[in-house]
Amino acid sequence: MISLMDNILTLGGMVETAISRAMTAFLNRDALLARAVIDQDSQIDRAEVQIQEQCLQILETQHPTGADLRYVVAVLKINDGLERVADLAENVADVVVQVADWERFQRVGGCKELGAKAEALIHCSLEALATRSVGLAQQVLADDRQVHRMLEQI
Repeated sequence: MISLMDNILTLGGMVETAISRAMTAFLNRDALLARAVIDQDSQIDRAEVQIQEQCLQILETQHPTGADLRYVVAVLKINDGLERVADLAENVADVVVQVADWERFQRVGGCKELGAKAEALIHCSLEALATRSVGLAQQVLADDRQVHRMLEQI
């Protein structure tokens, strides 16, 4: 299960990078950086599939129970969520590529803060998983609600 932890944390790091780059590209109208985010998405997709297969193999061969079963199920859910977040970062990058040259392009206020909060949320989620911290996981849930409220205001 150690390599499973390593793999999900590596994927999480790639997703954090994708969010950071996508937001930087958005804020600076940097089409080149946006294309790098788009190009990295296939690597993230492959990692997501690899982790899913690894979880299924653990379920099939080791028949985990109790805490180990909950851990594998949690990794499956986190894996899916990270891939979705990476796809959203790619969507932001796609927009940047399309509008980077538009002189009249206006950024919506609060985007920088929202991006930073989303990136921090991913980081804390991974830390909660790595340390198996219930308290940190509860903080992630509270922060997630705050991110949704920020998004509604934009």
